[in-house]
Amino acid sequence: MLKEQEENGNSSSILLVELPLGEATEGFELEKAICSDGLFMLALNHWDPISHSFSHPLCLTSPPLTVNVCISQPPIFSSSTLYLRIYGASSLSPPHRRSLLNQVSRMLRLSESEENNVREFHRKKHYKKKKKQLSI
Repeated sequence: MLKEQEENGNSSSILLVELPLGEATEGFELEKAICSDGLFMLALNHWDPISHSFSHPLCLTSPPLTVNVCISQPPIFSSSTLYLRIYGASSLSPPHRRSLLNQVSRMLRLSESEENNVREFHRKKHYKKKKKQLSI
């Protein structure tokens, strides 16, 4: 489910979207997901250790729309929802919503299929590297 709420502040609006963790609920910790993959070290990304939130720009499709997203997880360890604060859009079309949720889910590997894709990528990368070393 997707829940949207507009927060009014000063002259800009912030859109709040809830992203259910689904099958990733058990044991998911945003901080570990961000820090273990080094996402916080990439340019334009920012991990705030005080608020335990991760900011990241995303380019949504159909039509193109660039927004800044701040992802946070409620302090309740067993929380089954992530909160996405969207800066730069007062509303999202259905294609933009799908694009947003798909990108965040993929980035954080919230589904078993995404986790398997990453494992397969690393396995192939390791295999090619080893094969190249053996041929030298």
